[in-house]
Amino acid sequence: MQIEIVYDARDRLSDITNGNRIKLALTYKKRYFWALMLVTIGILSLLVGLRDNDFFFLGLGATFVIFFCFFIYRMLRDRAKIIIKNEGELKRLAEKVGVITATFGDDLFTFRDNEVYYELKWSNFSGYLITGDFLFLIMNNKIMSSFGMHINVFKPQQLKEIVDFLHSRIPLYSNKGLIWR
Repeated sequence: MQIEIVYDARDRLSDITNGNRIKLALTYKKRYFWALMLVTIGILSLLVGLRDNDFFFLGLGATFVIFFCFFIYRMLRDRAKIIIKNEGELKRLAEKVGVITATFGDDLFTFRDNEVYYELKWSNFSGYLITGDFLFLIMNNKIMSSFGMHINVFKPQQLKEIVDFLHSRIPLYSNKGLIWR
């Protein structure tokens, strides 16, 4: 069985941009958890310090809250820089890439455009993930080293065939199985 998907990257620029935004959001998901932990510990320490009039807990709580503010500021600043940089690069890349061909074969997944050609065995993939309107083929448990395709490039019946085919080759990944880098 072999399923081939062909689409023009210039027509799918907004889909590619949104796919990268989803990858970025999934990457930052774990960081949001740690930010929430920082502010929770900070607020609890502040409350204990205020209740007991204890300067140690007041200082500890204030420190955690300040770290939280810097953490969120830096995370949002970095995220904005990455999005702006990626969107400019994606526009230039879509012009160079042109037509993309992805082939789901029995033994291999192939990806070809005007610049690159990949032939990967299914054993190279850790799994697949469908989130939002995107299908990601994940390599090495890392979302940033994955192949992402908008589900609009597939015909409805073709998407079902591909998901069934992928399920027979690689496991479906939950968000808990991924390394968010």
